[in-house]
Amino acid sequence: ECAAAARERGVRSPLLEANISKAEVRALAHHLGLPVWDKPAMACLSSRVPHGTPITPELLRQIEGAEDVLVELGFRQFRVRHHNEIARLELPAEEFGRSIEQHMALVNGIKAAGYRFVTLDHQIFIGVDQIVRLFGIARDNSPLMIALFENGLIFFHEDLVDLVNCFR
Repeated sequence: ECAAAARERGVRSPLLEANISKAEVRALAHHLGLPVWDKPAMACLSSRVPHGTPITPELLRQIEGAEDVLVELGFRQFRVRHHNEIARLELPAEEFGRSIEQHMALVNGIKAAGYRFVTLDHQIFIGVDQIVRLFGIARDNSPLMIALFENGLIFFHEDLVDLVNCFR
């Protein structure tokens, strides 16, 4: 959705146009000593909102504020899904324990961002590298890999199984 909207508005992607890959950008950033060289990819903030919900600058600031709390607490891979007064946290299963240990900081920070309730989603949260291992899929330019990358790199297990089966 974000990529299509960007294209419609004439947004350019100079690195893509120059055929510079994400891996090359990361390698260069690492070489230059930039601390974000290995920062996980993050999908567009508007992907955190249920379909049909109007996207406003205030809404995006609220989501960003909630996600900033997770960054400040040291979480690297996550999503905060917006459901009106509810912030639904999506974390990898291995981060559940840490989220419980830091629950007061999480809850207080996310409430300060404008949410009334904070929930932790217990579905399995996995990324493209795990998909490649789990399903034995080649990491290439296949329609499946393109679909995975265009959809923000992160899926819940049942959604992923449906998507993989769709391309098999």
